[in-house]
Amino acid sequence: MKKHPYTLVELMVVIAIAAILLSLGMPAFRGMIEGDGAGYTASTVKGVIDQTRAQGLSARCYTAVLFDLEAVRSNAIQRQAVRGCILEKDDDNNYTFVEWLPERQWQILDRGGWVLGAADTADIEADAAAGLELQDILSNELKAVMTEIEVKKDADPEADEDQSYYGIVFSPYGAMVKPANRIYFLVGEAKMRGDRLRYAQSIEDNDKVPLNSLVLSVNPFTGRVETRPYED
Repeated sequence: MKKHPYTLVELMVVIAIAAILLSLGMPAFRGMIEGDGAGYTASTVKGVIDQTRAQGLSARCYTAVLFDLEAVRSNAIQRQAVRGCILEKDDDNNYTFVEWLPERQWQILDRGGWVLGAADTADIEADAAAGLELQDILSNELKAVMTEIEVKKDADPEADEDQSYYGIVFSPYGAMVKPANRIYFLVGEAKMRGDRLRYAQSIEDNDKVPLNSLVLSVNPFTGRVETRPYED
């Protein structure tokens, strides 16, 4: 039986149908990715903390996990990031940046997940009634108990200028040096609108926490990171 080749019209019809089906499926696919933004962000932060602490234990050196929560990344897209580094400690308990962890880059927090709050208390929330400003994520109280690490351009070949970050410092034996108490991070799904983060809230009155949010807590003695759903 002789086969007839497809005509140009038939091929165009098939392509049009495929394009329609793809356009219908993309929102659902994108929703699956963005719908797990909190889980992805929590997993990324936990992974960097675990890797950094393990490196310090192995090399018997001080390490830190630095948070760049106001970062402007490629193509002017604003993203947060986290990265581990090696430190030196002097006799006055001052910490100096030595180098980034080998073969470890900034881990960009994307897929719709953001760090929306950080505190040294379990009563953590993020009020976004008018939108959350990134500079408010680390409160002045939390900055006072965390460690500010200056990364000088001479020590960081990637940097164009000196930069300062706040972070968690681990001893060579794996314990968290600063903060001295357990620290909590609230992560959730949000979108950048102008210069503020906005997120969908629960239908409950006065609920200041986004939907699908998680809380990470870091044990100061073991460095273990625990993840749990937010409970008001």
